[in-house]
Amino acid sequence: MQPPENNQAGMDDTEEPELELAATEDVYSYFMFVAPTEAKKEGTAATMDTAIAYFLIVLNLFFQGLLLYAVFYRVVMNTSEWRAGITQFAATPGFALFDDAGQQCNTGSSMCTIEGDDVTCAPPSVQLTSRWDELDLDGDGIWTREEVMTAREDLKCKYVVDPLEVFDVIVQTVVARDHIIWIHPDVRAGLMIHKPYFTYAAGDIIMCGYRNKDMCGNVLERGFFDGALEHNTVPRVGNTMNSAMKYCYDLLKPGGFCDTTLPSTYSVWKIVSSQECLEPEYAKFTKVHPITEVAKSFLQVDYDARQAYETTKTSLFRTFLFIVLSLWALSMVYNFRQISIVCVWVMIFPSSKEAAKTGEPVAYLEDEETYEIRGIDPGHRVMVGLITAVRMAMLFTLAGIGFCMLLKCTSYMDLIMDAVSLVFILEIAGILYTQTLRPQIRDQTESLKPMVLRLSPTWLNRRPAVKDLLWLAGVFVLVIVVIWYHYVSTINPMYKALECSCIGVGENCREASQFSHEFWYNYWSVETPKVFEDVSVLRGGGQLAAPAPAAPAPGPGPAGQWMWSPAAADFHAERRDPRSSHHGHHHRQQKQHHHKHEWHKVTVNPGTETSSEYMVDG
Repeated sequence: MQPPENNQAGMDDTEEPELELAATEDVYSYFMFVAPTEAKKEGTAATMDTAIAYFLIVLNLFFQGLLLYAVFYRVVMNTSEWRAGITQFAATPGFALFDDAGQQCNTGSSMCTIEGDDVTCAPPSVQLTSRWDELDLDGDGIWTREEVMTAREDLKCKYVVDPLEVFDVIVQTVVARDHIIWIHPDVRAGLMIHKPYFTYAAGDIIMCGYRNKDMCGNVLERGFFDGALEHNTVPRVGNTMNSAMKYCYDLLKPGGFCDTTLPSTYSVWKIVSSQECLEPEYAKFTKVHPITEVAKSFLQVDYDARQAYETTKTSLFRTFLFIVLSLWALSMVYNFRQISIVCVWVMIFPSSKEAAKTGEPVAYLEDEETYEIRGIDPGHRVMVGLITAVRMAMLFTLAGIGFCMLLKCTSYMDLIMDAVSLVFILEIAGILYTQTLRPQIRDQTESLKPMVLRLSPTWLNRRPAVKDLLWLAGVFVLVIVVIWYHYVSTINPMYKALECSCIGVGENCREASQFSHEFWYNYWSVETPKVFEDVSVLRGGGQLAAPAPAAPAPGPGPAGQWMWSPAAADFHAERRDPRSSHHGHHHRQQKQHHHKHEWHKVTVNPGTETSSEYMVDG
């Protein structure tokens, strides 16, 4: 049996291609309809109620504009500045429209900087302790003051610290421990630093990168002192957990070694990083001595900023964010569609002259006790069109700021409260309408007979249900894309920077991988004893074997990166040595005997506009 034809038609779900414009409870709808109804009721549209409609429109735009300004500049921009103060943001692949940071000097405005796929957040003076190859230009195992002056400007450009200050700090650190280690006369005179002395001082300076004494528990818990505790090779650390913690406290406490010895850039970094990481949170842990197996309890620290961004990476928070953003986007789409209907009304609704040919432009229906608008005056059409254009611009502004405000949230409560605040701004037009106007005048516009707007009979216009589904799907797709881009461009870099800068961990943290458990174990158990062996050789008048030359850096790097290339042939030249002391003469004799004036060419910032070359002996 054949089903009825009307059921077959129902499956296609087609409707007449038309829109219905009805009065809504807000100042914009009141403005549209009060003037025509007042003209019918009072004989003129120039009434007090019409003037109030203009006033409410202006007041609504002022209120919304002021609140949006406050939200954007006092909330969104402050968050952006806070993020920029923590880390640089690499351009997202495919969106690198303004990615020219690699051609500029490091301004030091961000606590962390990007190095390829990694991020480095250590203070500038600490960064230099792990970059010996950029300091010892000729590769002879001795960092001289002359080499400092040669590369000074380039290192300042790259690391935002004066290498001369760092040089003096290392000299000062070594000389201060002359009761533990023998000091070479050239080192004491501040002329040069041999690699063993640099290695010896580097341990204390690297430890300063952990910022404050609260981090000493974290350092102990990660086993960074295990090498010293097991082998008892470092007098300043000792072989007990208490002595190791005291060594760490003495370095990092307020007014300790780090504060009083390192350059002023360290103090700035320490204050800024403490502020950016927000409030500390402490947790208890138990550490077992690797030799005596005695267990003791200590506190390790974490910070609110890192924990907040860790929350944003959970599946629950991402789903929560998706729901809130989707609801916000749907409210924006609803308002956009309502404004679009008004735009269609402005463009195609009959004029008062056209309506007068078949009757009254505005009629009062006594049976229904309501008004019916059949045509509008040209002047009113223009005013409604202008205000609708301003309303559309305000909606797009509100949508953009709303997304920015919601995306900055890193907690569930902040997300809910910010969403409520945005809805409040969106509803100002309705609040002014309901709280200002008397019920009689509101009923005059609200009870208007809906106006029907005929559309062209396209396939989509005849299927409004399909159109609704397309809008919903479009919102979901937009929100997914926005969340993906936000995580790729902001959340992930911020989380990497915060875990690196606040607690010194992270897969992409240069300091975490450079100064790992293996590094510290080797430093305390192998490198430090070797320092004393090498110093004994120097004390006996011997010479240390020159280290193997560093491998060339791959390809052109960012500003300040060094690349090495041996000179094609021996370059014999005379240069004036400014040092006239006995120790300087002794060092020149050592270099001439060991290296026979083999010169090397050093290229700084290869492939950039600031590229420069130096000839150094070695």
